[in-house]
Amino acid sequence: MVLADSSKLGRRLFAQVAALGRADYLVTDAAPPPDLAAALDVAGVQVLTPDAPRPAR
Repeated sequence: MVLADSSKLGRRLFAQVAALGRADYLVTDAAPPPDLAAALDVAGVQVLTPDAPRPAR
């Protein structure tokens, strides 16, 4: 699981911590930009935001 506020999304960092698909969930305060949202979807990462429907249990 990755927890990051939306100001961190779409930014280049100096190092890669892990491949995108290593996380099952991204918990953030706003939806990611469309290109990142598509990449997360392809990688199987579920995005959880305050306004997103809760995942089924």
